[in-house]
Parts: sequence; structure tokens; C-alpha cells
Amino acid sequence: MLPLVVVVTLLVALLTAGAQSAAWRATRAARQAWNGERALLAADEGIGRLQSTWDPQAFAEQSIGNRAAVQRTTADGAVVDLQMVRTQPLVAWIEANARSSTAGAPRPAQRRIARALHLQPPALPFGAALVALSPIRLHAGAVVSGIDDVVIPDPCGPWRDSTSIAGIHAQAPVIDAAALVLGAPATSAPADPPRDTRLWNNAWPYLQSRSAPRALPAGTGTAVLATSWRAVIVRDSVPLTIAGTVSHEGLLVVDGDLVITGSLRLHGMLLVNGTVDTRTGALELRGALIVRSPAAQLSHFGSRTTVRYSQCAMQRAVSAVAMPATMPFALWSER
Repeated sequence: MLPLVVVVTLLVALLTAGAQSAAWRATRAARQAWNGERALLAADEGIGRLQSTWDPQAFAEQSIGNRAAVQRTTADGAVVDLQMVRTQPLVAWIEANARSSTAGAPRPAQRRIARALHLQPPALPFGAALVALSPIRLHAGAVVSGIDDVVIPDPCGPWRDSTSIAGIHAQAPVIDAAALVLGAPATSAPADPPRDTRLWNNAWPYLQSRSAPRALPAGTGTAVLATSWRAVIVRDSVPLTIAGTVSHEGLLVVDGDLVITGSLRLHGMLLVNGTVDTRTGALELRGALIVRSPAAQLSHFGSRTTVRYSQCAMQRAVSAVAMPATMPFALWSER
């Protein structure tokens, strides 16, 4: 009987060892799967935290096609590495890389997910190189073009969408015979003026809250208004006068009347909550311009006014006040 007892005991020991090994391996696999889920959730949370702490000014300064590395810490202390690529003026591609490790797992779990973010600027009455929500006059020699002339050094790429739009979008503008207006069509009238005004009034507080206040440089010298692609708002109780040469690349918001006796060179977008008078000065704008006088006073664009539409410059300018929205990209992909 003794040999039989020994054999049975050995068999029982082997079965027990096998069961223990299977349980141990199952525990390790469960730990590894749990770490994978934690890493996946951490990566998703990292993208969510990037959205909630979005810095539109920093994004506006980022060149199209460049990659920026940032980090975010989740609620449980996990550090998520994020890579952000600006693929278009208002689109970003975000990649999040997260790791998770707990006791009992054979190795750290790593998950990498990606999501496309679309930036939503404030709703403004776009649709032309010069949008006027109050009366305007284009004097002889002024040039307004809604034709998007794509050039090789354009940061958005020479093969982007360059559909021409209207040169002027206004209600009964006064255009002198020697003024030049180009576009498809050259001029267009608003179908619903109260709607355009309502869009402007709704967007104005948003623009004021997201633009950096700044005073216009005094004197007659040459000055750069701000760092490239920064959103700047200038406000005063008296008409703002540019006597020298002022340059800016980005969004310029003027809360009040704007009088140019010197020169204003702008690559981006100009928004004026008042009247514009360039009869004795020069305005050179590549992008778009919107003007609205609350008192419905007449704006004058003199002979040295040149406004050329650029979709790239306009979108890059408004990206400084745009916030991310998942739509129309509502899904993320695991890589």
C-alpha cells in the first residue's frame, strides 16, 4: 500500500502545484490587464486635462506642422506625455502616451491614444475681405480683394483651399469709380443684417475677455504691436490715432474709432468697434477686416488702403481666441 500512497500523494502535489501556477499566472494577467486599463484611462484623462487647460495664445504662436511636447498629471498622480501637432490653423492632432505599473504585474503597461481637436472661434459675420456692419466709403485708389492669393511661403501650404470670396460685404457701400474691388462676387449685401449685428454683439465680450489689453505705441517711429499671432485689444474713450508705422501679425481688436495718419501693416485680422478713417494714412492688411460703428457713422478708406483676403492669416489670427471642441472629431483612436 505504501507505494500507492506515495504515488497518489505525488499526483495530488502535482495537481496542487499546477492549480497554484495557473492561479498565479491568472493573477499576473489580470494585473497586467488592469494596468492596461489604467494606462488607457490615464491617457484619455491627459487629453481631457489638456483641453480644460487650453492656452489659445500658445497654440496660435505654434507653427503649422510643428510638434510640441507637454505633460499633464492625472487625478491619481500619473504623468501623461502628450505630443501636439498643429495640422491646420484650427486643427490639432493630440497623441497621449501613458504607463501604469502595479505590484504583481510582469511589466509596466503602456497605452497610446490619439485624438483630433477642432478649435472653435467666436461666431463672427465672416464672408468677405472687408465686412462692414455700418456705412463705409471706399475712396479712389483703395484696393479690396477677396481673391486668396496663395504664395509659396504661405504657412498653410500652397495647395490649400483658396476659394475666392466677396471683396466687400456691406449694406449699400459707397465706392468711388477709381477704387478697385475684386472677389467672387466683388460686393455682396447681407441677407439678414440684424443677424450679423447679433453675432457681433455676442462675440464682442468674448473677444474682450480673451485678448491682451495694450496701448497703441506713441510717437511717429516704427513699432511692432506684440509678439506674432498674439491677440491684442486696444481701447480708449477718444479716437485711436496711429501716427507712426505700426506692424502686427495676428488679431487686432480696436474698441473705439481708429484714425490712421501714419501706417498700419497687419497680417491677420482687424476688428474695429467704431469707425475707421485712413484718408491721410496707409492701411495694408492681408487677412480680413470687420468694422461696426455702434452709432452707424461713416468709415472712410483712403487711397492708400489695401485689404487682401487670406484665409490662412484670418484663421491663424482667430485661433488665438478659439477654444477646442471635439466636434466634428468626436472619436479617439488607440495606437
